Amino acid sequence: MATEIVWNQATVADWRRLIAGAAGATLPQSGAYARAIALTERQVPHFGVIHDATGETGCILVLERRALKALSRVSIHRGPLWLRPDVPTETVTGAAAEAKTVGVRSQLQMQF
Repeated sequence: MATEIVWNQATVADWRRLIAGAAGATLPQSGAYARAIALTERQVPHFGVIHDATGETGCILVLERRALKALSRVSIHRGPLWLRPDVPTETVTGAAAEAKTVGVRSQLQMQF
């Protein structure tokens, strides 16, 4: 199985579990931060869970600000966060490539 990011399918409890298990997680990766930014700065949070052949390997929070209908700006704070210290290099490279394309626009937002 290739590296894949599953967007906006994690529940609030899932996201808390992932962040708690990731070394070095900070406030900008939390669901509470995403909710605050969504309300105050009108950015859309997208929650990604990174999978490879071994299962869940990491998570990433992407904040998107849309301008007009064709433009958007994407922010990633210190992401992705890895759940294990032994994540294979191919998983890291594949996740970074997919996160750059951020194919999340057609996905539903995570609701708080």
